[in-house]
Amino acid sequence: MKPVFFPKGIKLLFEKAKKAVSSRLPENTKTMVTSFSTLLARDFSTLLIQTFYFLLLANTLTLANMGIFAAILSVGMIIGSTMGLGYEELSYRNAVQKPRLLGSYLAGTYFALAMSLPAGLAVSVLIYFLVFASKVSLISFLEVMAVELLLWRIIEIYSLLNEGLGHFGKIMKIFILSYTLRAIAALVFWQGGYTDLELWIHFYLFANSLAFLAVWTLYRPKVRLRLHIPIVLSQLGHSAYMSFTRLMYALQREIDKVIILVLAGNEATGIYTISIRILALISMPVQAFFALYMRKMLKQKSMAHIMRNNLAVEAVIFSVIIIGFLLLMQILHIAPNLLGKNVAAANFFYSGLIVLPAFKLLIEFHSEMYFAFNHIKDRALASVIISVMRVLAMVLTVIMAGTIANWPFWMNISFALLYFLSLAMVYPVIIGRYKNIPALLGAMVSRFR
Repeated sequence: MKPVFFPKGIKLLFEKAKKAVSSRLPENTKTMVTSFSTLLARDFSTLLIQTFYFLLLANTLTLANMGIFAAILSVGMIIGSTMGLGYEELSYRNAVQKPRLLGSYLAGTYFALAMSLPAGLAVSVLIYFLVFASKVSLISFLEVMAVELLLWRIIEIYSLLNEGLGHFGKIMKIFILSYTLRAIAALVFWQGGYTDLELWIHFYLFANSLAFLAVWTLYRPKVRLRLHIPIVLSQLGHSAYMSFTRLMYALQREIDKVIILVLAGNEATGIYTISIRILALISMPVQAFFALYMRKMLKQKSMAHIMRNNLAVEAVIFSVIIIGFLLLMQILHIAPNLLGKNVAAANFFYSGLIVLPAFKLLIEFHSEMYFAFNHIKDRALASVIISVMRVLAMVLTVIMAGTIANWPFWMNISFALLYFLSLAMVYPVIIGRYKNIPALLGAMVSRFR
């Protein structure tokens, strides 16, 4: 199966480029080049595997079943974002700054995860009866929830902590292993000639269970766990802001699929899901830069020189995403069925979303900036504002834009406005012009009086 072996070749290619470039650079720059090339190799490797997995699944399930599955996954990701109550973010910060304390914080993360899991399952069951009862069985729905709330959540936590420790090679192996097992499951499902959604969910649970066991065995941080419950409880107030921010971030990314499922039906959700997934493949390599940039900001005492460069960084990110989008659209114009019949059926939709992936990625970049500068409350508040505005924009688009062919234009407009709103909030707060977002909003309101 070729997709499983692609990452090794890509990794060797990046290793050669890394050695050629870093041999001529100062030591601190060599470290940056080494880490970035490792992350880039990881992202290109997972990009290939995820593309293989996605294309198999998108062209095996019907558009309607793809829409239902994507909406269930979205619910799982939204609820799963609160599992652990944000304590893993504290663990990450300590992995960067105080690695010797990681055993205590990892034990606290497990404890917080156990505390939050029952409530997450209860909310999942409630949502099932409100939205999915007529679409899929409760058992199948809960299988997906088990993956997203527990198995995949722990895999994400291990990846985050290895990132904090600077073990970027391990992160690459975690994601390559996990996505390869998903891809193998999709390949077996496709080769078996299956199309049933509930059968696919069983495959999905099995693949992710294997991934969890492998990551647990091979890549969990090898530290001595020391649980101090009073300390954990005393820090939950602070971590709750981070958890709330993760929830808002997940809502920004995932709630649109649930909204479309409810308002426009299964097939429209399938078309939208395929489109957003295609666009996500364009922006994924750029996200390798985020991890290193945030680590750099966390370790810097004075950030004035970095702040001066941030707008230039945003302009580069925007340009790279737009160029990637235009290149992909040109390829699909020449070979419209290159990615399969269901992906081709959605081409009319995603080909119109020219600026959406760039603005979406830059809004995520702003969220990372709040975290790096320790504006946790402002990050949470900004996430609430952006999430509410995005939900309103999505609802208005679906209800008022008419047919699905009209949605892309209004979605581009919506994300452009959301980006400029995010831009207007993040920089005045980060550079200290305003103490926090409420002070900024208060000043803006006073000007319009």
